[in-house]
Amino acid sequence: MKRIVAILLLMLMLSACAYIPGTVVDTTKETEHSSTEVTAKQTVTEETTVLKNPENVFMIPGELPNIGEFSGNNRGNRFYEEYTPDFIPSKDYGKIIPFVGSYKVYETKDDDFKTTHGYATYGFCTPDGKIVMDASSKTYGVFYRETDDGFGYYSVSREMKQRDDAPDEYYPDETLLIPASGEWCLSFEQRAWVNEAGGGVILVSLYSDGYTNERVEVYDYSGNKISELSGYDSYGIYSNGLIGASKWDNKGEFSAAFINLEGETVLGPYRGISNFTESGFAYIKDDNNDYYFIDKSGKRLSRAYENIQLNYGDNGKGDVFAATCKDDGGTDVFDLDLNLLGHTDQDRYLSFSFPKNGEIFYYYYDYDSGDYNTQIWKRLSDGSDFVSKEFLVSPNHYSSSNDVFINYDNDTKKAIIFDGDGETIAVLDNIESVSNASADGRYFVYMTGAYDYNAQIPVALTPIQFHVYDTLKKTDVFVLEKDGYADFVGTNNRYICFSVYDKFSMFGGLDGYYLYDTNTNQIVFSDANYIEYEEIGGEWYFNVCTGNSYSVYDGEMNLIIKTYKE
Repeated sequence: MKRIVAILLLMLMLSACAYIPGTVVDTTKETEHSSTEVTAKQTVTEETTVLKNPENVFMIPGELPNIGEFSGNNRGNRFYEEYTPDFIPSKDYGKIIPFVGSYKVYETKDDDFKTTHGYATYGFCTPDGKIVMDASSKTYGVFYRETDDGFGYYSVSREMKQRDDAPDEYYPDETLLIPASGEWCLSFEQRAWVNEAGGGVILVSLYSDGYTNERVEVYDYSGNKISELSGYDSYGIYSNGLIGASKWDNKGEFSAAFINLEGETVLGPYRGISNFTESGFAYIKDDNNDYYFIDKSGKRLSRAYENIQLNYGDNGKGDVFAATCKDDGGTDVFDLDLNLLGHTDQDRYLSFSFPKNGEIFYYYYDYDSGDYNTQIWKRLSDGSDFVSKEFLVSPNHYSSSNDVFINYDNDTKKAIIFDGDGETIAVLDNIESVSNASADGRYFVYMTGAYDYNAQIPVALTPIQFHVYDTLKKTDVFVLEKDGYADFVGTNNRYICFSVYDKFSMFGGLDGYYLYDTNTNQIVFSDANYIEYEEIGGEWYFNVCTGNSYSVYDGEMNLIIKTYKE
C-alpha cells in the first residue's frame, strides 16, 4: 500500500516555563556489568547514571549557550548574503532541514495550577548549516512527510489567521509545498492542505471559504501540475494508475469510485472502497452491502464478506486485511498480496502485532462481557492465548516495539515485561507507570514515586524518579530524580526523549526536556525548553530550544546551526 509516513514538525503545544543553566555529566567510561536477576526490583549498579535534582544544565560539552542578539542579518553561515524570509528554490542545496528560529511561551493559570504553551517559527538550512530560508513570524508550522516510494517533502504553513467562527482555531493564509531537495516550491494562497502523495504524484486539496473541499490539484514529484480533480469530497492515494474518491450526494447517500488522473471514472461506483495496494488489490462494498476483493481491472477475487478492513500492524509493520466472514462469523486475515495468513473465530475489530519470532498476534477488547479495558491476545496460527510464560498475563499497555510487551497492574503498581516468546524481560514493583519502549526493543522507560495532589501544596509521597531500563543488561542504566514529574516523549533506536513537569502544574506546564543517548549512557540535553527530532532522508536531526538559543544537531550530536533569541 502506498501509505505516507507522516511526521509532524509543528508548533509545540506544551512547553517549559524557563531555562536554567547547569552542568555536564560524562558517563562514557565503560565499567564491568554487575549481573542482576531478571525478576529483581529496580537496581542501581555501578553502570547506572543517577542524577538527583541536577543543576539543570544545557549539556553539550563546549556548547554552553551564548547570549547574543537575534538578528536576521547576522546569523552566521548563510547560503545567501541577504536576509531571506521566503523560500528560494535551488538545485544546489542537496537537502534542506527545518530549524527553529524563535520560540515563544505564554502561561495560563487555573486556580493554583499553571499551564504553559508555546509555538515556534521555522526556517530551512542545509545539513552543513547554511541558512537557505530565515525563520520569521510568517512560518508557523512545518510538516515533513515521506512516501513509501522514497519521496520526501514539506508542507509549510505560513501567515496564520484566526477563524472568525472559531476563535481558538487558526488556518494558514499561505501553504508552501517543497521537496526535501529544495529544488522547487509551490505556493497556495488559497487555504490548502497537502493531503496525499505516492505513486509519483502529490494531491493538494484547496478549500473554499466555507471550509469545504473545492478542488484537488495534482502535481508530479518535480512540481509540475498534472490535472485538477473535482466532484468528490475526499481522495485517496494514487496507486496502480487509480485514485480512490468518495462523496456524499444531496440525498445523504455515500458513493465511491476509482478515477484516473484526469478525473474520469474507471471503476465503480461502489458504496465503499479502499486504496489499491502496490500489488494491485483493493476491496469494495457493493450495493448489497457485501465486501469483496478486486484487482485493478475490477475483477472480483474473493467470496463476499460481511466487512473488510485494512488493519495497520503496530508501528506500521505487517499491514493486513481483516475480512469478517458472513457464514461462520470469523475473520480471514490476508497480507497485502492476498495470501491467506490465517483464520480466527473472532468477528470483532482486531489489532495486530508482528514480533521478530515470526508469529502474528491479534488482540481485541471483550465488550460483550462489559470489560472495556482488558485486551485479549491470541496467536493467529492456532488461536491460543498469548501470555507471559511465567506470570500468565497478556499485554495491556502500548509499546513502540514489536518485541517488548508490557502488562501493568494499576492497583498493585507492578509491571511485567516480556518478549514475543513469552519470556520474562523484567518485573518491576512499586512503580507509578511504564511509558514505552524503544523501537528496537532494547530499552524501555518507567516512573517511580508519586505526589499527593490533594494536599494544599503538592507533597512527594515517595521520591519521583524517571528510569531507563536496558533489556540486555537487565538493569537501569539511567535514573533521574527530580522534584517534579517526568513523562516519556519519544524514542528512536538510540535516543530517548522525556520531559519533566512542574509539581504544581498538574501536568500542564513543563520544567524542561531531556535527551538521553543510549549509545554512550549520557544525558546530552537537560532542561531544554523544547526538543523535537525526526528522521529526514535517512538521517536524524534534532531541534533544541533553550531560553536564549535555538540549535540544530545531527544524529551524532554535531552542531549544524545555532541562532539566538531576540
